[in-house]
Amino acid sequence: MDSRFCAISQFGKHPKFRKEMDIKELSKTLKSWPSLYYDISYCRYVLLPYTVAGLYTLFVIDHEEKTVKVFDPKPIDDCWIHRPCKRYFRKIENISSNYFQARRKAGCQHGFEDLFVWKDDDIEETPSVDSILSGDVVLQLMYTFNGTREAKLMYKDGRTMRRRLLVDMLTYEGNANQDIIPEKIRRYLRMIKEKSAPKI
Repeated sequence: MDSRFCAISQFGKHPKFRKEMDIKELSKTLKSWPSLYYDISYCRYVLLPYTVAGLYTLFVIDHEEKTVKVFDPKPIDDCWIHRPCKRYFRKIENISSNYFQARRKAGCQHGFEDLFVWKDDDIEETPSVDSILSGDVVLQLMYTFNGTREAKLMYKDGRTMRRRLLVDMLTYEGNANQDIIPEKIRRYLRMIKEKSAPKI
């Protein structure tokens, strides 16, 4: 999923100031992306990026194991060190309500349970980075996630991450404005992409 779910849910606003949510619009975030065809009813994992005030966290909903995994690149405060998942109590509560309403509206056949009663898996080991880079880190974790605890960071410094992201965006085949980029530059960008491709 992309960050539209979080934006439409208005998680960053105090409940008193949230507008009435459009469940139909929210359910569209569960539909297939262009060139990716799937039925979310049969997906084991749902990767949900969560953002508030420019800080990102990744929640992985595992429908088979009935667990919620949390990947958070921000350092954990000492007060949460013994039960780090308690830090996400409100976030999981908010996600649960909106996620299952959206699934119903999208016509999913099963899985209308409360995430809140599922087992909250421990926080996944994610190297702490500057909170400004949390969005880049979450994007990388989504890219490398393979259903196990082995999701890992390919890049840990902001400059390399941003450069890699820019090259990926410019060389993406679905880029509608790709024709604007001269062929020589496109060829050069492809060379950079191939040369610097990480070993996953």
